[in-house]
Amino acid sequence: MIVGEGNILYVNPAFKEITGYSDEEALAMQFWDVIHPDMRELVKERGIARQRGETVPSRYEIKALTKDGQTKWMDLAATV
Repeated sequence: MIVGEGNILYVNPAFKEITGYSDEEALAMQFWDVIHPDMRELVKERGIARQRGETVPSRYEIKALTKDGQTKWMDLAATV
């Protein structure tokens, strides 16, 4: 997915397959809607650090929430 200002701007076929959301559903969502609550603080901390120019992992696994309420692991690759 591509995210800007917290909004989901683009989702690829893998995102749709993993989460069960259609393009239309995903594009109406906020980024945090699909990040599992257990992972939100970690993702937020790394995002802030990345924006400050600090060295943080650019690729890591996160738990995501699916349309039907399941928790699934996703590979997150983040950049500024």
